[in-house]
Amino acid sequence: ICDYFDESSLIFFELGNAEDLAKKIEYVYREPEAVLDITKRAQQVHRAHTWREEKMVLTGLVADLLKVNGARRS
Repeated sequence: ICDYFDESSLIFFELGNAEDLAKKIEYVYREPEAVLDITKRAQQVHRAHTWREEKMVLTGLVADLLKVNGARRS
């Protein structure tokens, strides 16, 4: 998940640390405007990495590889 989201687009807490989780929940409660901004950035990241978008990138890469390999065989 960290490959896609960073601290500006997701609220992370330390796994197994109930105190850290509680702090993050309190932050969400006390800072709704900041959380709204974080949520908007997270949605942008998510939209950029939907299967539809990823499929276009991957099929483009495969097509490029096929062109390169086809040119080498000629």
